[in-house]
Amino acid sequence: MMHFNACKLFFGFFAMVLGYTALSQTEVITPITHAPNRQDVSSFKLMTEPDTINLPIVDDFSYPSTVPTSRFWSDQKVFINSQFSADMPSVGLATFDGLDEFGRAYDLFRGGSDTLADVLSSHYLRLANNNGNIFLSFMYQPGGLGEAPDFQDSLVVEFWSPVDSAWEQVWSVGGDLPPVFQHAIIAVDQPRWLQNGFRFRFGAYGSLQGAFDVWNLDYVRLDRNRNATDTVFSDPAFVRPHPPLTSNSFTHIPWFHYTRTRLRDNMELVYNRRGPSQNYSINLGFYTINKDGTQIASRTNPPVINDPGNLNINFFMPLNNFDINPLPTDEFVLDMKSWFTGTAVGLPGNDTVRLRQEFRNYYAFDDGTAERAYGVRNAGGAEIAMLFQPHQADTLKGVYFNFVQAGEDASNRGFQIGIWENDNGEPGDLIYMTDSVYFPDYGFNYNDFVPYILDNEGVFISGSVFIGTRQAGIFPLNMGFDRNNVNRTPLYYSNGNFWYQSILSGTVMMRPFFNYLPRDLATTNAVLPKLKARVAPNPSDGRLQLLALEPDANISVKVVGISGQELANHFLGNLRQLDVSHLPAGIYFLQIINEDGKSLPATIKISIQP
Repeated sequence: MMHFNACKLFFGFFAMVLGYTALSQTEVITPITHAPNRQDVSSFKLMTEPDTINLPIVDDFSYPSTVPTSRFWSDQKVFINSQFSADMPSVGLATFDGLDEFGRAYDLFRGGSDTLADVLSSHYLRLANNNGNIFLSFMYQPGGLGEAPDFQDSLVVEFWSPVDSAWEQVWSVGGDLPPVFQHAIIAVDQPRWLQNGFRFRFGAYGSLQGAFDVWNLDYVRLDRNRNATDTVFSDPAFVRPHPPLTSNSFTHIPWFHYTRTRLRDNMELVYNRRGPSQNYSINLGFYTINKDGTQIASRTNPPVINDPGNLNINFFMPLNNFDINPLPTDEFVLDMKSWFTGTAVGLPGNDTVRLRQEFRNYYAFDDGTAERAYGVRNAGGAEIAMLFQPHQADTLKGVYFNFVQAGEDASNRGFQIGIWENDNGEPGDLIYMTDSVYFPDYGFNYNDFVPYILDNEGVFISGSVFIGTRQAGIFPLNMGFDRNNVNRTPLYYSNGNFWYQSILSGTVMMRPFFNYLPRDLATTNAVLPKLKARVAPNPSDGRLQLLALEPDANISVKVVGISGQELANHFLGNLRQLDVSHLPAGIYFLQIINEDGKSLPATIKISIQP
């Protein structure tokens, strides 16, 4: 194939910005409209807090959960995370979008902003007999790494009046703002609010169709004895999630390719001595590392730091004396905790960042969280490929993919898994393409990776190669797109004739696995090698005989078009004849399903001729 470098992509970029057309293929990133089971079920606890609470409320969302704490909040619709903003005031924020607490769109058919999508509502509060000067402050950001709200969208604050038994909007801001965090403060000073039974809530007006019109919220504080300028308080805090322990570009490597040189010699952390006064020092650089629950490394005497305030500071923490001894003989997990101590200033939650580093059998460039969906549109047979250079030669057994729903169900869109040579940093000649056609599976939980297993004994990889997919139709497969990890490896896409380097910032969430099949196949919805089957004649006039199937197996057959649409669904039982001669001449896919539930689908490409 011919290769075009990024400087020749002006037309593709122009089409992407102004809207793709049916005349040219376009790589697109789109909002997610369904993230299965986005709530962190393990974080749900019985409500031990009373229905009515006292001041203060101070929440920076720095706890290890995906739902807001029940200590302050009465609903759990917003998403607590550290991924949807590249410039957080501190680790942890609340993200508002059009997905509910279960990761589902509120309404796939309502794209307007005439009603509330996500909300975050406080418990009832006791405000009677307070001495006044009560203010609510917070920081907010439109978009972040999610889809930016439009000018007609808005973030609002509403107060509940116990006197009127009604919500009252007291603050709002439109979506046509730069994507940076800003401060806001609101006085709670009306007699109808200064009652027992007062509440407040944040709400986002935007599309109900998914992760559209995103807002990020941080540093919520409601307390007495404040004034209208009291928007910032002293709080040294980490402002980036914990980086991986692996060095170079990979975020994960297989355990059987581990050596000490694969890990960092120092850990780069980012923190900020935030506040109006930085008259305090901190001891920055404590850490512990546990292997499968047993501590194997620590740092207990870090230096005193007096860096300038209100600046993001990159701090390098040495890991020179850290190693795994003896070398691992099986899969393992490293848990790392890094923190600082010092004057008791600010909120303790964001003084610590944590990392769980798994060493299984795969390589990865992503952090495991999809902020958007990636795909190629308007090109039948479109391909995408990422450059992988394993640390050692080994046998590729398959690929984990993270597929996400992005306004459309792509689960009937066929694709194959391909491997291409590395031709001076671009995809070269095809090395391998699966015979089987696979279909996207969304898994069961938020950010699930589903393993897709090659339909042979694997492919031996002895150097750098490109690994990716070839889609059957013109519509995108919609893979998870991690926007926090940028330019870790080259990403290319193709219309089947020419390769183009991606101009989008982020990482497609695919993870090739080596050496053996994933050990959790019994508990995951793995896409296994296909049920052996073939048809004859092929090409044909549409009258087919199904061969090499178990004689007593009951089967059904779906007929899928080249664009991914399902055209027919036939239950054949134990019959082996199929008549699809009514279809126009062309290429189709037969998805054969063994109805006994013991075998997974087989997919066969057929050609119908006049």
